[in-house]
Parts: sequence; structure tokens; C-alpha cells
Amino acid sequence: MMKKSLIPRAFVLLAYSCSQPVFAELPIFKDRPWLGYFAVFTDARTQVAVTGQGAITFAHVTTKNEISSSVALSVQIYVEETLPDGKKTERPIDPASMESSQSPVTNPDQLVIKGKAEGGVVFEILIEPKRDMFCFGGRILDPGSLAHDPLCIVVRLPIPATHAKPEPVPNQKESRTAIRDGEKAFLKAVSSDTVRLKRLDGKSLKLSFDKSLTASPDFFNGSGMVEVDVDTRWAGGMGFVLSASPNSSISIANTAENPLYQGFVLTWRSDPSKDPEGKARLGMRMK
Repeated sequence: MMKKSLIPRAFVLLAYSCSQPVFAELPIFKDRPWLGYFAVFTDARTQVAVTGQGAITFAHVTTKNEISSSVALSVQIYVEETLPDGKKTERPIDPASMESSQSPVTNPDQLVIKGKAEGGVVFEILIEPKRDMFCFGGRILDPGSLAHDPLCIVVRLPIPATHAKPEPVPNQKESRTAIRDGEKAFLKAVSSDTVRLKRLDGKSLKLSFDKSLTASPDFFNGSGMVEVDVDTRWAGGMGFVLSASPNSSISIANTAENPLYQGFVLTWRSDPSKDPEGKARLGMRMK
């Protein structure tokens, strides 16, 4: 279920109830400004931070050499198994297995975290800067007892509720016309927030936040997307771009008939049949 409450600053924002992995204690900085963090990537606009517990956040840079004070999005990474019937299932990560040979670091050329998932799966997660983006990926090092089914690393970015629709106050003497006009003004404002999609087949689509995907989510996703561009006035103005490298794609989903302003999820996955070595990447940058 979607969570509509927002947690400010650099805390993780979860939009869906999911098996968000809880990591073991990774090496951390002992002093400010990165106290409690394992790794921090920063460029002119974007900050990606990894805590000692392994929580990963994606945010706008606010002040140089400090953890961003803007609202951060949670980057969720997990192992996915494709069953013989085509259905996909998450394999829970063993929190105690998470480790890295690297010391606490800022702006490394590459960050590598290794761990294990249910079924004895051994994997590694990678984060690295590439051009104007920070790229996420990973690979399966040992499929364990799940060698008979395709496995891949999946990156999920939940977007929480960005706008709260005004509700009439009980017993308030307000005309139906005024209430209706207020709702129209709200939806007009929300409709200026957009998601632009570029599909693998070359088709481009634009969605406003007052719309839902209920009519045909498969139509919007097609066989997957190579780029997603989000613009919203939420959190003081947040715009970001996700880009999928070859042999991978992005999908968008939300729940029931909810409009996008009530929250949605962007999910990246590689194609294990085309990317057995785990070279595909998801690029992320703030605008």
C-alpha cells in the first residue's frame, strides 16, 4: 500500500510496502560531515549516499560537503527470480551477509557491495559515476540453488505522494461551487507535473500527475523504457532523469486507480538472457 506521509530531509521515503533489504553494518565515517555514512557520491546537482546500514538515497545537492537537506528518494535494490511460468519474485537478502572491502569513501570510481540472498544466491551491487549520471547495476556471482531460473539485480525507485488533495472541513460553511472550484484549481496545478517516457520501440509518451495508469499500464510501458524524465513542483521543485543502458529497461507502475500524484514506482531491471555478466546500468541524475 502507498504511504502518504513524507519524511523530510535525507531519510528514506518508502512508497510501497516491500521487502526492502536491511543491511549489516558497513564501514562508516566517524566524523562530520559524513558521520554514519559508508559512501557519498556528489556532483554539481546530484547526491547519492549510502549509510552504514546500507540505505541508499538519491537527492538534490543543497550545500557542498554536507548531506543533502532536501527530500531524498529511496533507492531499493534486490535480487529477482523469473519463474518458469514467467512470473517474477523477489528473493530476500540476508542482512548479515552484506559487506564491502572498501573503506568509507567519497566519490569513488566504483563502489562494490557484496551479499547473499535466499537460495544461496551470491551477488554484488555496483554504483559508479559515468559522465553526468550516477549508475547502478550488479551481477549474480553464484546462483546457488536457483541456477535453473534466470536471476537479475533490480533497482526500484518509489516516488511517494507528492501532493495532498485539499478536503472540505467538516461543518465549514462553503458553497458547493467554491469546493468544486478548489478541486479544479488543485487538479490544474497537479497536471503541470509530468513524467515523460521514452520506450524501447522509440515511442515517446507524456503523463501528467493527475492521471493514472489504470487504463492500460502495458501501453505506457510497452516492452520497457530507455528513459524516464520527471518534473514536479513537489519538495520545492524536483526534476530527475533515469536512463537504461542496452539490455535493460525501466517500467512504471502505481496502485489501483490512483493518480500519479498519490505515488508511483519506477523499476529498472536487466535482461539476464542478454546481460549474463551484469554489465547493464541504470543512470540517475537530478536536473
